[in-house]
Amino acid sequence: MAYSLFLSARVNRQLDEVQVAGQRFSSTWGMTVGSVAAVIVMMIPPLMNALADAALRLGTESPEESVKLGITFGFMLVVVLQLIGTGAVSLWWTRRLGKSSD
Repeated sequence: MAYSLFLSARVNRQLDEVQVAGQRFSSTWGMTVGSVAAVIVMMIPPLMNALADAALRLGTESPEESVKLGITFGFMLVVVLQLIGTGAVSLWWTRRLGKSSD
């Protein structure tokens, strides 16, 4: 974890002001978009049932293990959707900035 923070600080030194602003914008809004997307996905009963069924099938030893696995799946879903949201907002920022400079 500390090494990833070191690498991100090292990479950030090479960015100009516009790239830093884009990084901050995509980080802030991408996390928000990803979190909202996770809530929406978890509100859809078939998708929530699929997550619960996967946890029940894979956590065969005890009900407690299935609950822990379900919580882990939910957390992983949020993290993956935040990653996708951050990437999408960053791509949008880059394309919008490219069109404005033409």
